[in-house]
Amino acid sequence: MSIKDIIVTVREAFIVLIFILLLATPEWINNRLEAAGFRKIDFFGLAEWEDQVEESKKEVEEVKKTTEEAQKELTQISTKLENLTSNPTFSNPTFFKREVNKLRAEVDASAYKLDRSKLELQKSLENHNILLHEIQQKKQ
Repeated sequence: MSIKDIIVTVREAFIVLIFILLLATPEWINNRLEAAGFRKIDFFGLAEWEDQVEESKKEVEEVKKTTEEAQKELTQISTKLENLTSNPTFSNPTFFKREVNKLRAEVDASAYKLDRSKLELQKSLENHNILLHEIQQKKQ
């Protein structure tokens, strides 16, 4: 037996051993790969899709946060309006106009945020639809 034959035999035995380990202890192998720095392996573009899905999730979270902030601001404005009508200085037209103008500016700002959130949400939904269409095309 030559050295070349021995090396080929050891290599084949090593490949069989790795295959058996993968079948017998997949979690242990996964932990070893993660410890070595491998997080994801790209099989036929799946990692790219995962990145797009993660990006889309972040967009939805940002839209959700902006919408919640705008809703909170509108609730605060509603409370201010209630306080304004019960305020004894309500009869003073100058004070009243100044406060109404402040509230109008706050409402406009909140409405702008809600419009922006709506556009971002539509964009995110379009990205999801495109991504799902791509995945369906790859499966066929």
